[in-house]
Amino acid sequence: MVHVKDDGSFEYVSSSVVTTRGKADAIEFEADSFSVYAVLDENTNATLTISFYARRNGSEGNWQIVNKQIIRADQLGAGKSAIADPGVPNITTSQAFEGWALEGENVPFNENFTVTADTTTYSVRQINDYCNETPLAQNREVVLYAAVYDVVYVTYHDQAGAVTSAEYHKIPA
Repeated sequence: MVHVKDDGSFEYVSSSVVTTRGKADAIEFEADSFSVYAVLDENTNATLTISFYARRNGSEGNWQIVNKQIIRADQLGAGKSAIADPGVPNITTSQAFEGWALEGENVPFNENFTVTADTTTYSVRQINDYCNETPLAQNREVVLYAAVYDVVYVTYHDQAGAVTSAEYHKIPA
């Protein structure tokens, strides 16, 4: 059972099933006030599968899975951090990793998908928040792609030759 908060987030609530003549006919739980609650079927054993993909050679090559996580429904909810950070994929010194692109947000899964400057990227914390937005009543899969860009570095030197600053710029796809 979950409590659906006013902001749309949810939290799992301790509850018990009341049976009559061997059949479940009620659910008991304690509440401080009237609110919205949802009953989840505990027999579904729902899981969230998160698959992180990266290209074999940074921004080139075939997509390959670099991390896969399977998370139970009871590990999710507002304020929980069930998703482990898969780390930064292998990149070269002329590349930058800027986060993860979420499949379905103008991101189709195919070998020809290319990360561009217009691709929206997310941190692992943002992905965790996204996955915790709704209760998990059935199995769900989230697919993410490493946003790796080819870049050029610009280093600024003063008149004595000391480095004063450095920055990188994305090379347009």
